[in-house]
Amino acid sequence: MITLTKVKEITAAFVKLLRFGQNDVQTSYHLAPYGIESRPISDSDAVHAQTSERGQSVCLGYAYEADNTADGEIRIYSNNIYLHFKNDGTAEFNGDADNMVRFSELKSGFDDLKSKVNNLITSFNTHTHVVPGVTSGPSSTTSAVTTSLETPTTADISGAKIKEIKTL
Repeated sequence: MITLTKVKEITAAFVKLLRFGQNDVQTSYHLAPYGIESRPISDSDAVHAQTSERGQSVCLGYAYEADNTADGEIRIYSNNIYLHFKNDGTAEFNGDADNMVRFSELKSGFDDLKSKVNNLITSFNTHTHVVPGVTSGPSSTTSAVTTSLETPTTADISGAKIKEIKTL
């Protein structure tokens, strides 16, 4: 027989379930797929069933009313965070308002742009231009160096790298 009950407490591999009131507490084995460890919050709706061993039951899973997934999708969540593997081949990490990036590719492009900007700054700082002569006649010219110098950029995006999340 499969029964729907409320979770009272969970510790290690066992979950305590309230069956028919405060004094009817059932301790059951907590089942989960291999490699997934979780602790549901109190008052979750648990589904449990008796085993063939007398007096032993097992918590099969938890019932919920949310409808956040479509056919073929998986959503892994905790109280304030989720990872949603969608059936279109995308994955959402707490939403879809922005995109994650491949940091190595971004850094390569950024470093190339930074180098080109710094080369332009160096060229600007060292260029000379012709100034019409004032004291030696109308056809006289003199050279002048740029008087307002620019500072090469020291921009750095290494702080944007999320070391805890990896991708291809």
